[in-house]
Amino acid sequence: MSGETMISNRPYLIRAIYDWIVDNGWTPHMQIDAGYPGTQVPRQFVQEGMIVLNVHPDAIMASDFNNQMFSFKARFQGVEHQLWFAPEAVLAVFARENGQGMPFPAEPYPEEAGDAEQQALDDAKKPTLTSVKGNVKKDKSESGAESKSKKAKKKPTLTVVK
Repeated sequence: MSGETMISNRPYLIRAIYDWIVDNGWTPHMQIDAGYPGTQVPRQFVQEGMIVLNVHPDAIMASDFNNQMFSFKARFQGVEHQLWFAPEAVLAVFARENGQGMPFPAEPYPEEAGDAEQQALDDAKKPTLTSVKGNVKKDKSESGAESKSKKAKKKPTLTVVK
């Protein structure tokens, strides 16, 4: 099993913290990265690319928190909305009353991860230039120009013109 990649523990941790908060009689909230691909939330309530959702069982309907997608219905200003987002879009799960919960690191967007891998492959294929060290003879005109520039180096000064 060591050669196989394990599935993410993120959805399991989110559900565990959610259940713990509900079992303690608190109000669970989730902070969501609204820009994460596949995320459907009411955009008019998004602030700085994030939205905080009250996900208490009394506040949502038809909830489904599976490993690939979290979905439920919720009301915003009296209007019902269907919401869904990947567990990778969850930035935190916490109790409104005391802030107890768990933050999660922001995940790279799937196309960004693919772009980074593709960029690395492209960079590996690109030709590169290297410098070659050796005896290179200077022209007399170049050496004369160098000596003139060394002599001409004086401390800069400002002159007042009236």
